[in-house]
Amino acid sequence: MAYLPHVDDPSVFCDSTAFSDLNSSALLSPSMSEGKAVVGKSSAAPKAPTPGPIFPVLPPAHNFSVLGNPKRFQSYIRTEIPLAFDGNAGSGPMPPPPPPLTEKLQCNVNSVFLNPLIQKPAESLSGTMQWIERDVFPDSKLPVQFSSTKVQSNPKLWNAHSTVIPRPPKDMSEENLRTWLNNIANNLAVTHGIANTVSGRADRSFDSRTATKGPSGGYSKLRKPDISVINRADTLDSTKSKEEQLHWRKIYAFVEVTSNNSSPLSNVLSQISQKAACVFDVQPQREFVCAVGIIGNPSKLEFIFVIVDRAGMTHTPCTEIKSYAALTFLRIIFALCYAKPDTLGWDMSMKVNPETNEVTSIDITSYEYNSTTLTTCTFDVVKLLHSSPILYSRGTRVWIVKDKQGIFYVLKDSWILEASGVSEIQFVRHVEETINNELDGYLFKYTCPSYRIGQECVCSTDTIRGLLAGKPPTRHQRRIVTATIGDPITSFRSKKEFVAMYLDIVNALDFLNTKAMVIHGDLSINNILINRVWNHGPDDSPSRLRSLAFADANTSPNVSSSNDQNNSTSQSAMMSNEALVVQNSAPPAVDDMIGHEGTLEPIEAAGMLIDCDFMQYLHQDTHQTSGTLPFMAIEALKPTDNHQFRHHAGHDLESLLNTMLTICLYTIGPGGKLRVAAAGDDEIKLNEWFTTSRRMVLAATKSITLEAFNTLITPHLPKYWEDFAPFLRELINATWDKKPFLESPNIAKHQAYRDILKRALAKYTLEEKEPLAPYATLPKGKRPIEDSQPLRFSKRLRQSTAEVVVQPRRRDAHFLESYIESGVVPMIVHEACEVDEQAQLDD
Repeated sequence: MAYLPHVDDPSVFCDSTAFSDLNSSALLSPSMSEGKAVVGKSSAAPKAPTPGPIFPVLPPAHNFSVLGNPKRFQSYIRTEIPLAFDGNAGSGPMPPPPPPLTEKLQCNVNSVFLNPLIQKPAESLSGTMQWIERDVFPDSKLPVQFSSTKVQSNPKLWNAHSTVIPRPPKDMSEENLRTWLNNIANNLAVTHGIANTVSGRADRSFDSRTATKGPSGGYSKLRKPDISVINRADTLDSTKSKEEQLHWRKIYAFVEVTSNNSSPLSNVLSQISQKAACVFDVQPQREFVCAVGIIGNPSKLEFIFVIVDRAGMTHTPCTEIKSYAALTFLRIIFALCYAKPDTLGWDMSMKVNPETNEVTSIDITSYEYNSTTLTTCTFDVVKLLHSSPILYSRGTRVWIVKDKQGIFYVLKDSWILEASGVSEIQFVRHVEETINNELDGYLFKYTCPSYRIGQECVCSTDTIRGLLAGKPPTRHQRRIVTATIGDPITSFRSKKEFVAMYLDIVNALDFLNTKAMVIHGDLSINNILINRVWNHGPDDSPSRLRSLAFADANTSPNVSSSNDQNNSTSQSAMMSNEALVVQNSAPPAVDDMIGHEGTLEPIEAAGMLIDCDFMQYLHQDTHQTSGTLPFMAIEALKPTDNHQFRHHAGHDLESLLNTMLTICLYTIGPGGKLRVAAAGDDEIKLNEWFTTSRRMVLAATKSITLEAFNTLITPHLPKYWEDFAPFLRELINATWDKKPFLESPNIAKHQAYRDILKRALAKYTLEEKEPLAPYATLPKGKRPIEDSQPLRFSKRLRQSTAEVVVQPRRRDAHFLESYIESGVVPMIVHEACEVDEQAQLDD
């Protein structure tokens, strides 16, 4: 998984790089599926596919580890992570600047790519009018009991003779329907006596301005809800611009309108699905989205009611607004305008800024580590790190958060299939307990995240569906908070550090296999971080522990009977392994060193593994494989003779090798220097790893690429990595002992990888003379506003009490074609397998 900019903040990146949610390569342009760039079209040629990227988009070199040393890196934190120092997280950061004109192309590309992903829900369920009254909008969820008697006695709401709503709209224009719906809502409020008497109730109205210009925000600005449900106060606030009033964050529900009775219902559902995806994209607090479709003409109006969530879509049949259905329609309007936000799908454990509707804090109710007391912990949101744009999936989001004591953590929120049987919370705790209990576990305390708190089921997609039959597979919303915030692996500061980080990962994988008895199952470029350690003693620096871990691996596999004996044996062995010690030390946190230039000094660091979503116990047969397609082992992509597959340690090592190849081919130096495509780069064979969704084809492509290393990889390596090529070649030879790799078993062993990387580290320790890449530097344009020229701010921001206002980041142009999430892949039986078999992943 690599990264992709989030629509609302270019500094937020979604993990991506391949296709695991795609069921057809038709989603790619022909040129993309061949790994070639589209350079344009001539005036005489037919319309060419929209331009897309040649290379996968890798994670930028963010330096989030600075949060472990805030005094030293005040300027960087105030600029890049401003809420870390903000005592009032609810004030919110400055919104991003308006997109440049060139982003119109990006908007079109994103829409073309995402539409096929969100047009059809994974599961569609038929609902009933009784379902709406009993489960979605029962009286207990309304501000007051909905009274059919009062409604039928009001001539403005009910025609007793024809049992319809009187005074239909003049025509099916959005403006007239908006007026009609608002009149109904106002009359319902008067009829139920809540116009001015019920304190604390919601007050929303229907707005048709989004029909002509789509709401701001959202990855698809081309999506325009015909009628949006927004707070009435926002429409009357003259201090807010139209963009602020009509942002996707401000939309509580929406209405789709069509006067074409012959139009298939699927067209209306497709439109609702796409617009619901935009709501989910910018509203993390969403459990589900409500929508109404109004169909027909004023003389015979029909409607459907739709609930969209991470499991799929539930909708009523198209029904004429008449008789009992008319009363249900009025109940829906009443709820949309006056019910509390949680009735419309908001998760109230996420608090939002009342001005911007941005999430400011998140609650988790569960048991903390080594505690038997149920508690609720509140974490203030500091920075969004990852957001999945795919609607019917896990919908994973990851934030940097801080607790009430000001300690920083990582919070992960995702919707997991109930049937998966894998709990990331359990595995994180299991790994941490193993580290704490094993005699040599202390050697790996920097290489795995530590557990803070986790909640297995915040919400279930079954709840809103009530007693309906034929429900789609249930998803549970899971939250977990872990300690240790790392930097992306692309932020390595030298080849010596790069190799040391991978050596740490190999040692950690060996420990997980032999002591925790687990395999990772999803090693990708996004799940390998650099943990920069600021507070350590002379005997527990990452460099020292790395040397001790290597020495321990080269002695007897049985751990000594005491820590003292273990340390003594390891220390004597360390003398012959001086190359393993990367001479780094944390820079002193003195005031005269605090500035915008960051630091050029060495910093102690360790490679760190994250994301235990697909972790498995050893020797466990499963009916599905897991991983991120470009990094998955060849054996995991191939069909089997039965429905069973067993992950082993070699598969994790092969995935690790694939991440190394990716970094070596697509970076040109340390500190996040990413390669820019040039003429001829579309011929790089590795490009196809990131544009191929057919599993067997991808397995064959990987085999061909790796076997022809000297022909297909070495000539394309940037100059910076040329001297590392022999070690890559050795790692490939340590993974397979004969060709073709497609038909040969994976024989990778931790010791073989460890020996190769140790020699590489010794080489760079002696030979690498280039200075370390700067860490936590700030270009002038990103420095805090008090050190730059004043900017002109919006009226709302000028009224803010926040002390520090940061200059907006420039939006980089990236494309959603490179998006993929890791997931599980059902096994294909060999006899039934075809070459074009598609990857069927959960996410």
